Amino acid sequence: MPFIHPPASSHPAPSGARQAPTIWRKHVIMVIDDSLFVRRVVEACFSRVGMETASFPDGLSAISALAAGKTSVPDLLLLDIGLPKMDGYEVAKVLRSNADFQDTILVMLTGRDGVWDRVHSKLVGARDYIKKPFRIAELVERVQELLGIVPLSPEERPEMAPR
Repeated sequence: MPFIHPPASSHPAPSGARQAPTIWRKHVIMVIDDSLFVRRVVEACFSRVGMETASFPDGLSAISALAAGKTSVPDLLLLDIGLPKMDGYEVAKVLRSNADFQDTILVMLTGRDGVWDRVHSKLVGARDYIKKPFRIAELVERVQELLGIVPLSPEERPEMAPR
């Protein structure tokens, strides 16, 4: 299901004036997870709904790609805690220390479910915590909610319109 994205700034048109159509921007989702399977599932899931994804097997490769300008700063980051080289908490701290990431929504996507992990995730700036295994529909719904985007109804979707 495609998404409608609210405009970055919406100024009401003067009374009686027609509003120009809004151009919606595509959200970027970054996935940092050492599981190739999880990365591929998440990429496919968000590709189907028209979102761009960038995925990395560890935090160092993601940070390097960002520093080199090979990928853009994401709107939302799905981050595993148990990563090689640098755990998810360290990755979150490094990214949060950069002003470019202050508006990036951080979501921990992990197999860990202890109280300490949930608290530690909040301390490093995570807005949400999703336990693996996850249901794809729930992941899409949560990301949709966090980004403040509204799904189109089947009648509104161009590919579903009657011909």
